Amino acid sequence: MPEMLPDPYKRYVSNTAYLKARPTYEPAVSLRGGGPVAHDQKFPAESSGSSDSQGHSANSGTYEDTYGRNISEDIPQTSNMAFQSILPDNPFGVICEAPKAPITEPNKPRYMPILQFWTWRTELHVALRGTTTSKLFESGGTGLAMCDVLDRDGDWCGCVVLNREWISERLGHAFSFIAISDAREFTPDECPVWTYYIPKAREESQWDVYFVLLLERNVEMGVWERAGLGKVFQAAFREKSWAEIKLG
Repeated sequence: MPEMLPDPYKRYVSNTAYLKARPTYEPAVSLRGGGPVAHDQKFPAESSGSSDSQGHSANSGTYEDTYGRNISEDIPQTSNMAFQSILPDNPFGVICEAPKAPITEPNKPRYMPILQFWTWRTELHVALRGTTTSKLFESGGTGLAMCDVLDRDGDWCGCVVLNREWISERLGHAFSFIAISDAREFTPDECPVWTYYIPKAREESQWDVYFVLLLERNVEMGVWERAGLGKVFQAAFREKSWAEIKLG
């Protein structure tokens, strides 16, 4: 039996009841242009301390990458992130080195059919949004629908744009979401009602959100495929895994 979709109307729970019920949220250290970080990692106050010869920052709980960015220690260092999955079209591994022979056709595009990378993955629920203020979805002529993303408790935690027909046939299931970068904030169309999912006012919240992809598994090809693009609070990635993704 598919897992039943939590009650989407829990998103309108009163702020007082919500703040009493939820555990304390510790905001993440933001990485501009870098990979996502864990929402539940506690960090000390920022300082200008230097890093040691091994790349460990003076701030405990982080390490410094080759670009000088402080990365949360729960994200493995680059040397530990070698690809483990086998690509169907490249059974001998991913070619990461530049070609030694001169390129005879420099203007010819060289595309890889599959994008392989590491990031955070979690499972969340989706519900069709009843009304929207966006003109893009008003007429329905695009075939797209703005949908609400709900966590395991049924609380609103984000939004995603999906094909209306595709999602209408799959409501009631949990979906795989991956974080692809930090996002500054939700727009009013994306988040029309601020429910204090994190203990901040809307105008105080910045860089507490991920850009996310909703993925669908292509079993025959052995890869993930993108079904939709959206935004989700980083705090919703409580039950997450550091996963190797093959995106076809």
